[in-house]
Amino acid sequence: NCSRSDPHNTCYLIRFQDSLLKRTFKGEIYQKLYSYHYLINGFAVFLSPQQ
Repeated sequence: NCSRSDPHNTCYLIRFQDSLLKRTFKGEIYQKLYSYHYLINGFAVFLSPQQ
C-alpha cells in the first residue's frame, strides 16, 4: 500500500530493493525474505582524549 505522502519513503525503498534484486538475479529464481526499510541517521567518530 504505497502512498505519495509516505514521509519515510518506505515505498520508494521497497521498489528500489526489488529493482536491485531483479537486475542482480536476471532470469534466476530467488526469494526475497524481508524488506528492511527503517533508516537510522547517525555516524561514528574516533576522538582523542583531549576532545
